[in-house]
Amino acid sequence: LKYGGLGDAGRFLAAAMAARLPPAVTALVPVPRAVGRRIRHGIDPAAYLADEMTRLTGIPTVHCLTPALWWPRHATRPPSERQAVRFRVTRPAPGGAALVDDVVTTGATLAVAQRALPDLTLAVAATSPGTAQNAAAAKEGGKAHDSTMGSG
Repeated sequence: LKYGGLGDAGRFLAAAMAARLPPAVTALVPVPRAVGRRIRHGIDPAAYLADEMTRLTGIPTVHCLTPALWWPRHATRPPSERQAVRFRVTRPAPGGAALVDDVVTTGATLAVAQRALPDLTLAVAATSPGTAQNAAAAKEGGKAHDSTMGSG
């Protein structure tokens, strides 16, 4: 999904994520990919997942964050070599909204998104190295982990 734009993989992941959403979730807020990567790879994985979850559940996708044009690739880099990601808030997140991302490794990107939208309390991702933990931990500098697919 992330590098090959494989919609079938995204639909499978979105179905698994949607099945695990708490009933209180009222909106899905995708964590956007850097514009340059979205152009290069032809997809914004978190937005794709959120849109598929909307199709399955009827819970609306709300785009609240705008990414930078580019930031250095984080994949395969140790946390000490990663640069801070920045988002601009384009609209406040509605109450009960959940952040949606495709991958959580260190939780740093989710933490930045959650700090930008402080009323959010839940983050969901397709894959991560850990287990469920709410975004409040990310807000305080901890890791935000997958609440959908388990370890992966």
